[in-house]
Amino acid sequence: MSGEDWRDEYYTLIADCRKRERLLSAWDADFLDSIEARLDDMKPLSPKQTECLEGIWERATSKG
Repeated sequence: MSGEDWRDEYYTLIADCRKRERLLSAWDADFLDSIEARLDDMKPLSPKQTECLEGIWERATSKG
């Protein structure tokens, strides 16, 4: 076991998005809050939530 938490990659994507918060919509910011709370509670993301997070990350990081 590598000692890495299964949530680490998600937290990294969320942090990357938050660094570019000015590029996020209000809905995006609320979604990040909700999935971060879910991860904090050790609940996995659904495939659709993961896809949405990746989409937000793609949009935010492609703009700067």
